[in-house]
Amino acid sequence: MLEKKKSLPEAFTYLGKLEQEGILSSEVLNAVRILSAEGVFDTILEEARGEPLTRRDRRYLRHCMGKSV
Repeated sequence: MLEKKKSLPEAFTYLGKLEQEGILSSEVLNAVRILSAEGVFDTILEEARGEPLTRRDRRYLRHCMGKSV
């Protein structure tokens, strides 16, 4: 899902486009936002990137609940 060079806002924008195209349901996207805000994906994202999340990344993730992308 998340490429090394893709920022988190870009990744969530992409997920929003998938929702608009009917590929991803709004329920799934909402669940991803909630779980991201709770920190559930932090370790997975760090492993996928091969480096720790920045403070900026963590701040973005903690506030992505309720965001419309």
